[in-house]
Order: sequence, then C-alpha cells, then structure tokens
Amino acid sequence: MQKSLISVEPLELKTPSLERFYPVDCPELGIAKSDISEESAKRHEKRYENIIAMAAPYIMGDDIVCDAGCGSGYGTCLLANDFRYVIGVEPNEESRKYARWLSSRGQTSIRFVDWYSGADVVFFVESAEHMTNGEFRDFIGDSTRVIAVTTPLV
Repeated sequence: MQKSLISVEPLELKTPSLERFYPVDCPELGIAKSDISEESAKRHEKRYENIIAMAAPYIMGDDIVCDAGCGSGYGTCLLANDFRYVIGVEPNEESRKYARWLSSRGQTSIRFVDWYSGADVVFFVESAEHMTNGEFRDFIGDSTRVIAVTTPLV
C-alpha cells in the first residue's frame, strides 16, 4: 500500500507582524505607528502581563530585569511599571532610539543597550527565535534565577 502525501498550504497571517511594533508615532525619528489591529496590540500587551504575573513572586526589589530583544521598548516600559531595575536589550539602533524616546514619555529609569548579560531575570518575549543557542545562553549569567520565554505561533 502506498502512502499518500498531504499538501499543506502556508498559513496566512490575518494580522501584520509584531516584529517591530511601534505603538505611537515618533516624528522626531520619522517612525510611524505600526499598522496593526487593536486586537493584535492587546495580545502583545497580554503576553507581558502574563509573564509579569508568573514571574513577579520570584523577583526581589533590587533584581535586574532584562527584556532581551526588546524592539521598540514597548514591553520594557510595561515591565518598568512592576519592577525597579529594567534593562531593554536591542541590537537594532533605530529601535533602541525609539525605545529611549518612548520611555522618556513616562519611565525614565529604564536603560536601553545593545547587549547585557547576567541579569537576575531575563524575559525573551518573541525574541528567542531570532537568536542562536549561543546568543540565548549569553544573556543568562550565573546570577540569573528567572527566565520567561514566549514565541509566536507561526
């Protein structure tokens, strides 16, 4: 008996990607607000809310929280509402500039850098899939106690 092959069509996304989610216009940098649905924006925010709720009981007041691959800093600003020391790590310079601009509108205690290793807590919100195993490990130092990872479905 011969096995039949099943052809699977690629899944078409119904909403644009959140790879570079810019929540508001930044005329100073020439960056426009991302054209995504309100539902997609709420889902992205919910990811951060969920990892904050999950990790908060294990995070102490002076812990350093790292948002690895933070993109526009949108989620990093959400983390700063709950944690005292937050660092957003983003290799893309334009996104880091936007993140600094965005955080200056409300949170001033966030640092945005192109690399950081050894935080007490590391969140990989839809960023781990862009890293090599070595890069992923490099974020995690001897003092890292909490790691939270979310990835896109597709």
